[in-house]
Amino acid sequence: MIRLIRASIAVALLGYAANVSLALQAGPQKSGNELACEFSMATDKDKAKMTKEVVGSATTYYFRYLRVLKKETTTTNGFPCVIVETTEPSSDLYIKFKVVKKVSLELINGINEGEGVAVTGRVIVMDKDSFTIVLEPVIVRHKDKLAPKLGKELREEVDPDAVKMPPGK
Repeated sequence: MIRLIRASIAVALLGYAANVSLALQAGPQKSGNELACEFSMATDKDKAKMTKEVVGSATTYYFRYLRVLKKETTTTNGFPCVIVETTEPSSDLYIKFKVVKKVSLELINGINEGEGVAVTGRVIVMDKDSFTIVLEPVIVRHKDKLAPKLGKELREEVDPDAVKMPPGK
C-alpha cells in the first residue's frame, strides 16, 4: 500500500514538473526596437491589430539603446524591485518595466538615469494614447549605448565575452 502511494506521488510530481517546464518555455525572440518603430508609424487600425498580435503572446522582445528616464526603488510582496521608465530612440515610445530578478536588480542598480540599458521581456501593454509599451517579466541584459554606432557594429564591441575574429578573416 505504501509503495502504491509513493508511486502515485512520484507520478503526480513528474506530471507537475512536466507542466511547469512546458509553461516556462520561452517563445521566439524578436527585435523590440523594430516593434516600437513599427508601432509608432502605424495607423490606429494597424496599432489595434499589432496590439492584439503582440500582447499576451509567448514572444519575447529584445530592446537596445533604451535611455533610462526614471528609476524608482520599491518592494513587491516584500521583495526589492526597481520600476524603470525608459525611452526608445527610433520611435520616442516610452518603455516601462519592473525589475525583480536578483541578477537583473544588480545590473539595473549599476545604471544611472540618463544612461542606456538593454532588456528582454514580454509585452503586456501597448498603449497608443500614452505612447507606452510595458514589459513583464523582464531580464536586464547589460548597460548599453544610447544609440547604435554609425556603420557596422560588431558583437565583440557590445559583449566582452564574444569570440573575436583574427584580423584578415
